[in-house]
Amino acid sequence: MSSTSGRRRTRGESLSAAVLAGGASRRMGTDKALLELDGQTLLERAIVAVSNVADDVIIVGDRQPYHDFGVPVIRDSYPETGPIGGIATALQDAQHDYVLVVACDMPFLSSWLLSAMADVPRDYDVLLPVTDGSRSSQGQQRTYETLHAIYHRRCLDTFRRRIELGERKLVNGLAGLIVHELSQEWILQYDPDFDSFVNANNQEEWEAAVVRRRSRSAGVEESG
Repeated sequence: MSSTSGRRRTRGESLSAAVLAGGASRRMGTDKALLELDGQTLLERAIVAVSNVADDVIIVGDRQPYHDFGVPVIRDSYPETGPIGGIATALQDAQHDYVLVVACDMPFLSSWLLSAMADVPRDYDVLLPVTDGSRSSQGQQRTYETLHAIYHRRCLDTFRRRIELGERKLVNGLAGLIVHELSQEWILQYDPDFDSFVNANNQEEWEAAVVRRRSRSAGVEESG
């Protein structure tokens, strides 16, 4: 994975976006996409955030309530394969070659950060934020934010092959692709609290997200 150089993106260049909502929400015990924060479901919050930078937005994961959000709903073509299957589905169904992918359980997506990512020169297969620290599921010293990234349609064949081989870990599917990493220092310019990468996979994480939101709201009121 390395930084690359190439042509500059001009504003207005087309970008698709996909919100992945195909998981079974087993750890949450209820459909996490439909949990509400500040009167909006997590799914709606994600759609609003990505709509600020993309002119083609889809939901990957076909459940009846998702059809009420005003964007196309796409059935996952690779069920039970995790995020790599959801991203492959997005790449084959999106209108444009570059697809911004986010998860439905990210309550605090930043339009500022997403816009900055959309403006990075498009000379990559994957534009990938990388934060310090590790997650046990990735087994790395850094965290690759694969569910807050931009993918080119060129990745599709690679991901399909990985799925056929039984590979479910998305980070392993990046081998051989041109990956432009966005450093933690770069991210800090646009999201100094790393709110964008908070997710709510289970009840404990959801409660922590609610507390985080209330704390921020209280801080705003006090400063006002």
